[in-house]
Amino acid sequence: MADLLDEFGSREISIFKDDLTQLMRVTKGIDKYYAIQHPKLDKYMPLYGKLIESFNKKYSNLHAKPVKTPSSLNLKLFVKEGDVKNIFSSVAVRIIGIKSVGANGFGKSDVTKAEELGKELEKIKNKVYISYYHQERGSDTILLEYNPRVKMTEVLYDQEGIVNDESPEFKIVAFYALKSFNPKIDVFIKSAALGFVDLLSEDEKKEWLGKFNPRLEE
Repeated sequence: MADLLDEFGSREISIFKDDLTQLMRVTKGIDKYYAIQHPKLDKYMPLYGKLIESFNKKYSNLHAKPVKTPSSLNLKLFVKEGDVKNIFSSVAVRIIGIKSVGANGFGKSDVTKAEELGKELEKIKNKVYISYYHQERGSDTILLEYNPRVKMTEVLYDQEGIVNDESPEFKIVAFYALKSFNPKIDVFIKSAALGFVDLLSEDEKKEWLGKFNPRLEE
């Protein structure tokens, strides 16, 4: 059975993964500066804004949006699609391992039970809860929520899952990203130039610089 990203080349997927991982790494650094109101924050925020702008221009079907709270800075990811039911039926179901879907919670309807599934899909409005199962990795879940203010659908994620190219959240954002992107815009280099490696613990350095960003070690 073909998986969602099989229509794209491995190099395209790798470039997107590098760009996204670097963006997440820099966001983590900015968040740490923001939490302590570091004196260099005023210098980095405009550069971070330009990085976000470059990412959004390169991947025109995605939209990354930083969101501030009094003590933290988070990055929301949106796909430019307004119908969560359509994302489920035309995109999410193509990810190997799909198990169930729900309109207001996980595990509401087994996707193999047609009548039950049809009734559950009728209930879906602005949110869809999707569950997957993989023999090697176990269970994965993903929540998609339409935001009427921006007229896009947010892909809710955790930082570990979003940069794992086997996770459903990565596959969904990668699918939309690679449908339309400008390879001439180099997000990776702009991200790497911002640094923030010094803010990471030794374990975090190994994770970000080793597993996800081998090019930084070359």
